[in-house]
Amino acid sequence: MRYQRFGKSDMEVSVVCPGNWASGEKRWGGVEEDEAIRATRLAADLGINFFDTAKSYGWGASERLLGKSLAGVRQNVYITTKMGRKPRSDGKPGMGPVDLSPELYGDAIDESLRNLQTDYVDLFMAHAYDGTTPMHDMAGGFERLRKQGKIRWWGISNFDAAAVRELAQYPGFAGYQGLLNLVEQDALNDIIPACNESGVGFMGFTPLGMGLLTGKYAELPAFAANDVRTGRYYFTTQGFAAAQPGLEVMRRMAETKGATLAQLASAWVFAAGATVTVVGFKSESQVRDNAAASDVTLSEAEVRELTQAFQGTSASEDRYGARGK
Repeated sequence: MRYQRFGKSDMEVSVVCPGNWASGEKRWGGVEEDEAIRATRLAADLGINFFDTAKSYGWGASERLLGKSLAGVRQNVYITTKMGRKPRSDGKPGMGPVDLSPELYGDAIDESLRNLQTDYVDLFMAHAYDGTTPMHDMAGGFERLRKQGKIRWWGISNFDAAAVRELAQYPGFAGYQGLLNLVEQDALNDIIPACNESGVGFMGFTPLGMGLLTGKYAELPAFAANDVRTGRYYFTTQGFAAAQPGLEVMRRMAETKGATLAQLASAWVFAAGATVTVVGFKSESQVRDNAAASDVTLSEAEVRELTQAFQGTSASEDRYGARGK
């Protein structure tokens, strides 16, 4: 396993970070608890020391499962979780609006600590921007938690590049989590440069394009109506077709390098500028495959070839708004 310093923090983290959304959220098709625990423990055995979750992943279910899985090795790993998301007002599954009001931070971290069976979180993140809370108020809330010893570092997810630069002045601000994969490359234009300038570690999530970039879909898949992947552009007829030439480039390169498509997809995320790749899993075999991505290296020419092969394959969308997406 390969490790990198995470931004300006003191954390030396594995470049592969298991994302635990699927383990707590049924809208990914479901995963058995025992299998998720075995897979997480295997990840730790393979040298992975960085694990990602959020309160909104099953509204505590993912955090509880991760805490149970890491019992006994907590002192050897880094945990990041996220706050701010609220349930949908209509009671349906999924995430509703965001609220980053400073008075909520104490209760939010205390609930996450109980779920995770720990007395501190290594990296506590705002899951998205709520559109109203001033940056200095949000930063103040996180810095207070840091002084209390409940968090070691803090960060943001799904904000714009201007927010990264504005928050760089705060001593505890060390992490950003954002969307990055071969079919969704927007972070290369502004977010990653802002993180590099600010000493902020970048965590690239959805590196496998929700499974598209693993090459497992020979035909356009049909997901359940409430599945997270339903309606994603690259799982529409037009988007799926647009990605196929790029997948052919991946297949040829993967065969040459003796790698799987999933490993190649994650290796591109590292090479494109991410500190770590946040990659989901449902089984021990997927954890083994993901962990091996740290051993796959790409030349500058190979990075360019993959980048160009998928440019223009994703629908353009305004994911950021004024300060965040």
